[in-house]
Amino acid sequence: MSKREPIIFLGLLALVLLIPYAMITVLKVGVAVAIFTLLLIVIIAFLSPRVQEIKEYERGVMFAFGKFDKVLPPGWHVIFPAMHSVERVDTRTQVLDIEPQEVITKEDIKLKIDAVAYIRIIDAKKSVIEVQNIKSAVSSTLHGELRTQIGKLPLQEVLEKTEELNKHLYNQLKQVEDDWGMKALNVEIINIELPPALEAAFRKKQEAIEHKEKIATEATARKEAIRIVNEATKEIDQKTLAYLYLDALKRIADGKSNKILFPIELTHLATVLAGELGKRGKKVDAEDIAKELLDAYLNKQKEILDNAPEKQPGKKKKAA
Repeated sequence: MSKREPIIFLGLLALVLLIPYAMITVLKVGVAVAIFTLLLIVIIAFLSPRVQEIKEYERGVMFAFGKFDKVLPPGWHVIFPAMHSVERVDTRTQVLDIEPQEVITKEDIKLKIDAVAYIRIIDAKKSVIEVQNIKSAVSSTLHGELRTQIGKLPLQEVLEKTEELNKHLYNQLKQVEDDWGMKALNVEIINIELPPALEAAFRKKQEAIEHKEKIATEATARKEAIRIVNEATKEIDQKTLAYLYLDALKRIADGKSNKILFPIELTHLATVLAGELGKRGKKVDAEDIAKELLDAYLNKQKEILDNAPEKQPGKKKKAA
């Protein structure tokens, strides 16, 4: 575009000079009339107005002959391009994505920090005159503060004090907002990228912590379950406990076999019961207790079947 501008200027200049030449040679008018006509065309072109539209969320900073003139509110405004120039300023909330930056912690660990800033222009004149590019200025300010603050902290504190860093960065923008004609709304660090090796180490550490917490939770659950069982069994007599024990063994075997053998379990339980009764001064034999337990179990099962309601007519089960 810069190469075309001189060509366009020379073309317009040639066209302007051609007008009086044509008037003199073709229309046979005097030189004075031709020059007067040329000056009139130049004045009209110089003073020709143009309508400038400023939207509701914008303000227009107008300059006259290069000097600040006024701030244009929303609406239509008549300006003379030969004398005036207008710079539009967006007054809506702007989200500035601060380019990720490499910083070094106190223990010389390289991090990549990504942040965003939320600002709003409240003084259009200052935002144009006092700072060349407000977005670039905000970004440079935050980059400098990130380098300074993170350079003072070890990695662990950087990860733990993100909110404090956000607050510090926000306060730094508050210090320059009046000079730049803006209002700082918020600053947030949205990502801290660790070196790959360090990130893998942190991941393994977190997995180990989660595994430890899982084991502790399971152990607590088992402990609670045992406590509940112990509380419940205090109110159950030995005979009922034996029945529940045998019934549980049967349920374990359901679906695998129509017979169940439990000499080891039964013998063990009978031995335990014999020991308990022996402590009470009663002389008993473990084999007799085992037989009595089995008989009690079978009688209980028979009692349950006898008291069960009659089944509705339907398909009969095959005998085992």
